[in-house]
Amino acid sequence: SDTCNVVLTLARIWCGVVTDQVHSKDGAAEWVLPRLPTEHRPVLARARAIYLDDEEDGWDDLRLEASAYAEHVAAKIDRLPGVHSAS
Repeated sequence: SDTCNVVLTLARIWCGVVTDQVHSKDGAAEWVLPRLPTEHRPVLARARAIYLDDEEDGWDDLRLEASAYAEHVAAKIDRLPGVHSAS
């Protein structure tokens, strides 16, 4: 789904900028998960499980949390050295 792709893409961007390496969606999720505040981990864990076909795609129970995750990770990326916000 779009939600899954956005969640994993944000993880890949954060991981890639910090490590200066390209990672798979699964690899980036593994790197990002322990760096997330506890409240955002279920969102990335769900996206990773969906990507690995371990779970059915569904976000009704995490819709608000997914939005908060996206805001958190986008802010983390924006604050990284060498990353310039478009705003």
